[in-house]
Amino acid sequence: MRIHLAVLGGMLMAASGAWAQSVPVEQVFSALRFERPVDLQHAGDLLFLVEQRGMIYVFDNDPAVAQATEFLDIRTKVSRANNEEGLLGLAFAPDYATSGDFYVYYSARSPRRSVIARYARSAADNRKADASSEEILLTVAQPYGNHNGGQLAFGPDNYLYIGLGDGGSAGDPQGHGQDRTTLLGSLLRIDVSTTPYSIPSDNPFEGNTSGYKEEIWAWGLRNPWRFSFDAPTGRLYAADVGQNSYEEVDTITAGGNYGWNTMEGPECYRPSSGCNRSGLQLPVHSYASGGQARSVTGGYVYHSTSVPSLQGKYIYADYVEGTIWAWDPTGSPQNTQVADTQYNISSFGQDRHGEVFILAFNGRIYRFSPAALKLNAMVEDQTLILRMPITPVVLPGATGGVVPYTYALSPDLPPGLSFDPGSRTITGTPTSLVPAATYTWEAADQAGRTASTDFNITIVESTGRGEEAPGLGILVHGNTPNPFADATDIVLDVAERTRVAVSVMDLLGRTVLEVPFRTLGAGVRQRIALDMANMPAGPYLYRVLIDAGGPLRVETGTMLRVH
Repeated sequence: MRIHLAVLGGMLMAASGAWAQSVPVEQVFSALRFERPVDLQHAGDLLFLVEQRGMIYVFDNDPAVAQATEFLDIRTKVSRANNEEGLLGLAFAPDYATSGDFYVYYSARSPRRSVIARYARSAADNRKADASSEEILLTVAQPYGNHNGGQLAFGPDNYLYIGLGDGGSAGDPQGHGQDRTTLLGSLLRIDVSTTPYSIPSDNPFEGNTSGYKEEIWAWGLRNPWRFSFDAPTGRLYAADVGQNSYEEVDTITAGGNYGWNTMEGPECYRPSSGCNRSGLQLPVHSYASGGQARSVTGGYVYHSTSVPSLQGKYIYADYVEGTIWAWDPTGSPQNTQVADTQYNISSFGQDRHGEVFILAFNGRIYRFSPAALKLNAMVEDQTLILRMPITPVVLPGATGGVVPYTYALSPDLPPGLSFDPGSRTITGTPTSLVPAATYTWEAADQAGRTASTDFNITIVESTGRGEEAPGLGILVHGNTPNPFADATDIVLDVAERTRVAVSVMDLLGRTVLEVPFRTLGAGVRQRIALDMANMPAGPYLYRVLIDAGGPLRVETGTMLRVH
């Protein structure tokens, strides 16, 4: 973050700009409001909001949640003497569910320093921290009150990564960015499974004899205010706040030198002083500040299903202008503006489903407005035969909305049928001849949106093969030849034009062949040809559906395949 901002009534004012966006942004958790939120992390379905003043609040990941409760209050420890100081970062241990350990990064005074500390969850209440459990792992002296960095995150290797700025002022006057004998201007990586911590054996400077800090994973950073790991790829993205000309996004690799203060973004910072670019990692993306006071806010790679167009793209923003972009790292990298808001965007958060949240200094939390919730398909009406196993009916899943989804089927199914919500499947054998009924299949998302479809279930009673269906003037003779061959006919006598459909099932009730409804003219020995060439040996059931303008009737019979 920067302090080159006008202050009015204690709140940082956004740069002017039109409200224009290609992906709508909407407020979420509308009952909640916070004071200068700077971080949002999750532990399961609980969300934890960090306030810069030294508070952490916990609340359910439910848009209708009524309140957030205090998780940890360390305001007496935290320095807010300068605009960029405070409680800045939170990370939960990979085994938090069992260990209850979490880590915080905060600014302290007398002397001015950054503190990385471990705390424990209360043994009695998983929504409370044990404020007395603090164990300080690392302190870093800070020469100035800005460029603190402050992000904490556990990587896929279960090591703790820590972002530190160059120590502040302007232009890195003490040259910390290129000095590996200091922790400032670096991204650190430590193993916190030991007390207080140890150096992973594959850290770039582990065991070096040059006086370089062994904690350093990468260096040459000005102020990596926010960084994040992309879980599917393991890639580490950091948004590094620039001086006056460029804001940049970097992909961080072990031992990488990201150039500050030799470089600012893709250009030399002070060309007149010489600019040796050898060995420097240039940003994967940057944008020009144009002399205005801008400040990049790093986010996350988007993996929610809510907005499919953002899938796999790195989401980041500008704190001053309120603009949000999506950077696509695949193929030929592309950067797209997705929203132009009126907010000072201080940070981003992510829940366990990959949904990305946007934090603003107006105290609100936002997200990208999800695509409309919809079901993937309609459900066809079902005509079932009494006391005959049904072909399993898989009800469609949903897309859009906010995951996860919940599903409901109503009313209760007829006797003998059952529904498995896990597989969304209706199975069973109808045991009662009940009246036809309409059923509703409904999906709901976490934002309260719903989508539904109706379908009918009709249960009919077979008249038995070879008996004339009363009033229909049709006689089903069965299949010929019998046992059936590669080509087999269902033979019928039809008194008048009639619509007929045929299906063949194995003994598990699975449909192996279907002939859709066709119209047969009046006549004896009408034939419906079946291609049975790929059927293995064994017994089969066939079903003839007869639609002659009245109630739908069903004829069934058995077929035998012999090789």
